[in-house]
This record gives sequence, structure tokens and C-alpha cells, in this order.
Amino acid sequence: MAFATATGKTRIEKCSHCGVETTFEEHEFLDRQGHHLSWIPAPHRAPCGAHCAAGSYEHGEPDVHIPFRGVCPRCGAREKEHSDA
Repeated sequence: MAFATATGKTRIEKCSHCGVETTFEEHEFLDRQGHHLSWIPAPHRAPCGAHCAAGSYEHGEPDVHIPFRGVCPRCGAREKEHSDA
């Protein structure tokens, strides 16, 4: 089990999944590895207009840019291609 909470800190950064400049939120985690901080992208849209998988989306949402082990329905990008963004 893990616990996470937003610290309220934000910064603008390039999303490593889709390449869009977006807001990242700092989160504080407490899990088996201990206490640590991590920056997580806020929900946003990829350049093709689909929800970026890195920014979270609703379960069952069909319009997702590079879902886990999937293909983007709008631009056809695959998981292995996202590092080139």
C-alpha cells in the first residue's frame, strides 16, 4: 500500500510521453521504499488532441494517446515511439 498527496508545488515541463509543455505537480509518497517526492504531469492533451496517458485519464476512455501496450487512435503512435517526442 502507498499513500500520496499533492504538495501544492507546480512547474512547467515537457511531457516525456507526448512532448507537450504542461504543468507538473509535485507529489509526496510514502510506500515500501520510504518517503520520497515525485513530479507528475497534470491531465493534458497530446498534440493529436487525445488524452495523454502520462497525465491520467478515466478508466475505459477510448481516446488516449499511447495507452499502455496500445496505439493512439488519433495519430497511430505506439508505446516505443513516445521517447522520441
